[in-house]
Amino acid sequence: MNVSLPDWAECLLTQGPRYTIYHGGRGSGKSMSVGTALPIRAAAEPLRILCCREIQQSIQESVKSMLESRINAMGLNGSFYDIQKTEINGANGSKFIFRGLSDVTADSIKSLADIDIVWVEEAQALSQRSLDLLLPTIRKETSEIWMTMNPELDTDPVYTTFIEKPPANARVIQVNWNRNPFWNTALEAERLRSKADDPERYDHIWEGVPLSAASGAIYRKEMHALSVNNRIRPLSEDPALTTHAVFDLGVADLTSITIAQADISGLRVLAFYEDHGLSLKDYSDWLRQNGWGHCTIWLPHDGRARSLHTGMSSESLMKSYGWEVNIVPSLPVETGIQNTRAALKNAFFSDGDDVSKLLEHLRRYTRNKAGHPQHDEHSHAADSFRYTCLSMGQFKAAAERKAKQADLASRVRVVPTVNHWNR
Repeated sequence: MNVSLPDWAECLLTQGPRYTIYHGGRGSGKSMSVGTALPIRAAAEPLRILCCREIQQSIQESVKSMLESRINAMGLNGSFYDIQKTEINGANGSKFIFRGLSDVTADSIKSLADIDIVWVEEAQALSQRSLDLLLPTIRKETSEIWMTMNPELDTDPVYTTFIEKPPANARVIQVNWNRNPFWNTALEAERLRSKADDPERYDHIWEGVPLSAASGAIYRKEMHALSVNNRIRPLSEDPALTTHAVFDLGVADLTSITIAQADISGLRVLAFYEDHGLSLKDYSDWLRQNGWGHCTIWLPHDGRARSLHTGMSSESLMKSYGWEVNIVPSLPVETGIQNTRAALKNAFFSDGDDVSKLLEHLRRYTRNKAGHPQHDEHSHAADSFRYTCLSMGQFKAAAERKAKQADLASRVRVVPTVNHWNR
């Protein structure tokens, strides 16, 4: 028996981690590969396999027909597998069971506790309730849970649980059309037609980029890449780099602060803070009280404007509080958005709760009907991050200037004043 599997699916033939998540767009061969690997695994050893999806009103809506076709193609029907109306049994005691999770109750799911492998097809549709019922029930020490999905919304439970921040015991693999070794001309023609006729949905349909819960999200594609490339992770401050606190100033609105470093590999976002109704002195105190007293401050270009009330600018106020202050380059918003998109390709973010708020703002940063960036509760954080991306090219220059000033100060020799007139 000769069976072909894509290289990314060969791992399914041996014992794997607790979770295996395949996600991506149409035509990638995810389901076909899993449907091939499972009968091979179950023929090699006796396994109880649960094949499920969120809604399964009849056996015809399950993956049973796909498994049957793969079993037939491998010549295992009759010789090893007994295909019945609602289940598939192997000669060695293996069994395939089919369920719709939306119909499962807390009591009925207990009968599935001895399952070895679960395959959740169309996992993007799973509700939080179904996840909460299923995951604790599959409790064998060596049990595995496989999920195949074309992401729908970036807020769907499976996406946020396994793709945004994958657990340590999971392998999360993105598979799109270009990784399908069985790709054919008919599928290629359909893909190209979609790219030409419906470019707005092409990335979602064929490249597996989820739709945003916020219509018109500006950084939708970049935020998805950030998640799937595992660039949200524990980050600590690099003592070899200068740390920068970049402000978006609000009066009646929110003031947002992005705290970041940059090196040759890209931007490193360490912390985030936002509040409203506070003075600059309050934000200055917050930075020092939370371990960021050594930061270089960056203010937007209007930070040089003088207040009618105090007669001082934000820049001069922050300098009076003892900070080194720089001004963000003044560039058009759309230029800043393009710079941000470029920076996001190589940016790393801390997985702390504060930075998670910044990430959520970036996911919800949208355009209005006129096509302009929306001014709302998400735009202040997005502006602070945009200013960070605009300034990061100068972070090194600012650090070198600061080091040069410190070096010059260390070389200054103080000479006592000599009075030449009163001898």
